This record gives sequence, structure tokens and C-alpha cells, in this order.
Amino acid sequence: MTITWSSDITYVTGGKHSYPKEEGVYIIFSRSNKKPQYVGQGNIRDRMSVHESNDEPNSCVKSVMKNRDNVLVRYAVIPSVNERNNVEYTAVSIAGLDNLCNEIMPPEGKVDYTLNIPFLNDLF
Repeated sequence: MTITWSSDITYVTGGKHSYPKEEGVYIIFSRSNKKPQYVGQGNIRDRMSVHESNDEPNSCVKSVMKNRDNVLVRYAVIPSVNERNNVEYTAVSIAGLDNLCNEIMPPEGKVDYTLNIPFLNDLF
């Protein structure tokens, strides 16, 4: 499977980014050290809108997103739910659940180290 990731998306203070209204996987990184903070999937625009809002239920993600000057996001549009599960599961498996704001392991998928997930294969 070939995954095409977006370029780095960074924020200006107080700014928001326009994400595609498509299904996919996204990774929120710390801009300063390029370490992943959260891996998610679903409608990219809807999910990122929640993460950017005060309604974000995950306190760790909320804390990360408060300092948007230090946030970098990459996403990949992936229509297939099975492929999204595999990509999300691989990213969380490589990064390590304990190193992320993710509270639970995503739906089980197969770990595929050839997915070219930005920064992950080089860091871990």
C-alpha cells in the first residue's frame, strides 16, 4: 500500500488550517522535536476541528493544541476503513502508546513498517 502524506502543516498564533473533508489518518507532532503527540483517524476536517476547539475531551491533546506555535500536523487521505485501521495501528505501535496522548490502542490492524509514516520510522 502506498500512502501519500501531506506536507507539514504549521499554525500561526491563533490561526486554523483548512483540512480536507475526507476520511484519513492524521498525526499531530511536536514541532520542536518532531515527536508524535497523537494519532487519529476519521473525517480529517471534523476531527481536527474538535482538537482545535475548547470542546476537545482529551486533556493531553487539549494541552498540546494550546501551544499551536509548537504543533505540526501531517495527514493522509485514506478512504478504506481497513487501510486506515492498519495505518493508525502501525503509527501508534511504532511510536508507542505510552509516548502519545492516545488513551487507548486503536482497532487492531497489522503493523506495516513500509508505510513511510513521516518521522516515525526514523525516530523509533
